[in-house]
Amino acid sequence: MGALTALIVGACSDDPTFQFPVPEEPLESDLFDLATGPVGEPSALDVVSGRGNGLPRPVRVEQSEQWDIAFGMSDQGAEWLPRGVFEGLPISSGIVQVPGTFESVTNVPGNSEEYIDDEPVPIEVGAVYAVRSRADPVLSLPCHIFGKIGVLSVAGNPVRVQFEILWNPNCGGTNVSSSGS
Repeated sequence: MGALTALIVGACSDDPTFQFPVPEEPLESDLFDLATGPVGEPSALDVVSGRGNGLPRPVRVEQSEQWDIAFGMSDQGAEWLPRGVFEGLPISSGIVQVPGTFESVTNVPGNSEEYIDDEPVPIEVGAVYAVRSRADPVLSLPCHIFGKIGVLSVAGNPVRVQFEILWNPNCGGTNVSSSGS
C-alpha cells in the first residue's frame, strides 16, 4: 500500500492503529458577520480541513465553497448558518447546541438526524455546539469530521463571534476529548 493510500485509509478507518489523536488544546478563532463584516475577513468555518493532521480554518464564502458553517446576524440575533440555509448549496453540514460546558462535553452526536442542517441556529455566549462537517470532497468514501464549538463572545463593530473548537480529526470520530482519543 502506498503512503498516500495508507494516509487516506487511516484517516477513514476504524482500525485504532490509524487513529490521529484529538488535539490537546482547542483552536481559538473568530468569524465576522456574513452580511456586514469587512471585506477580506472570514465569515465561515471549514471543519473538513481538520481531517488527519489538518486544522479547521476560517474562510471567506465568496472565495470558496469549501466551508461548513457561517456566522451571521439577523433580527433574531447572532446565528450559525449551516450550508443548507443557502439556496443552491447541498444540505450536508450541521450544527446543534448540546448541554454542558466546553470541558464536560467529551462526545458529540454521530447521528446526522440530530444536527440542524437547513435553518439558522441561534448563538448563545457560553453555549456549546456540536458540529458535523460536509462530506470530505477529496475522498470517495463518506467522511464527516465532528467537533465541539464553545462560544466565547459575540461583540464588536463590525460584529464577530469568537469561539474555540476542538475536533476529532478521524472520519466519523465523535470523541472530542483529548484524554480519550
